[in-house]
Amino acid sequence: MGVLVGVDGSGPSDAALDWAAREAAARGVPLRLLHAVPWPLVDVPIDPRETEAWEAGRVLLAEAEAKVTGVEVTGELSTESAPAALIRQAAGADLVVVGNRGHGGFAGLLLGSSAQQVAGHAPSPVVLVRAGSARPATDEIIVGLGDGDGRVQLEAGFAEASLHGAPLRVLHAASGPTTREAPRQLLDALRHAHPGVEAVTQVVTAPARDALIEASARASLVVVGTHDEGGHRHLMALGAVTSALVHHAACPVLIARQDGR
Repeated sequence: MGVLVGVDGSGPSDAALDWAAREAAARGVPLRLLHAVPWPLVDVPIDPRETEAWEAGRVLLAEAEAKVTGVEVTGELSTESAPAALIRQAAGADLVVVGNRGHGGFAGLLLGSSAQQVAGHAPSPVVLVRAGSARPATDEIIVGLGDGDGRVQLEAGFAEASLHGAPLRVLHAASGPTTREAPRQLLDALRHAHPGVEAVTQVVTAPARDALIEASARASLVVVGTHDEGGHRHLMALGAVTSALVHHAACPVLIARQDGR
């Protein structure tokens, strides 16, 4: 349980740490810090814990922990690659948070295939944070919907809005009149479950990535899903839409997942 955040001492990593600490405090759960010191030399008789890289990682974790207040925090060093370590640790986390670029154990994590590994395979929701995208607690949260029912991202969006007392806007990039009506019953149920959330729905005809990127300029968080309309894992969609958000959104992006799907 708790919020898991990857740290490496870079600016985006610090932004992710700050976001994750505030999220853990709001949820009332522990914060877990993870730094990767990849050690592929399995045939070399050297204990990685005796290397300068390990000591530097230990110091980095201690400095990161010292920045966190108001929440229980622990740190861990891993000899796995950054994506592998985050995916493995995500099995016990409510949420995984990472910065959009970094160095050391998390270099390039949100660029290309590494981002797809974490976003596509972590069994928990993933939040991607850009440097300078700190979230005011009262700013609008955007949920992006396509032609699927959007249950996972809608539930995540309502939960975040309720947690932070934020207004919610459902941005529905529907391809036809039938899909425009699809989430109505679910929205009604979620409004009933979260009566304190002020939620509005906006149907747009622009491509989803363009509409979401534009909306992110006035939002605190954008929530998207990981599946295509057929319900299957869609890594190429992550590359087309979510990768665009990671690189161009003006706020953090939450990739919602439920039940390990």
